[in-house]
Amino acid sequence: MSEIEVAPCPKCEENRTTVEVLHGGLYFNQPKKNAGGVLGLGGENTSSIQALVCSNCGYAELDAVEPDKLIPD
Repeated sequence: MSEIEVAPCPKCEENRTTVEVLHGGLYFNQPKKNAGGVLGLGGENTSSIQALVCSNCGYAELDAVEPDKLIPD
């Protein structure tokens, strides 16, 4: 999984930690435009998710690891 730049927490300005979400079991999905009508049967564009969690206040942010893969076809 690629690393993303970790900026301070936007809520309290403390350090955040990069963590994996559900051991890779959670994804952002963008259905393909030419999927043939039934969601999930024509394919999707997917990206795994990486979370940034503040070690002070618990603020969490989810980011697509490969956002370019979510561009609709």
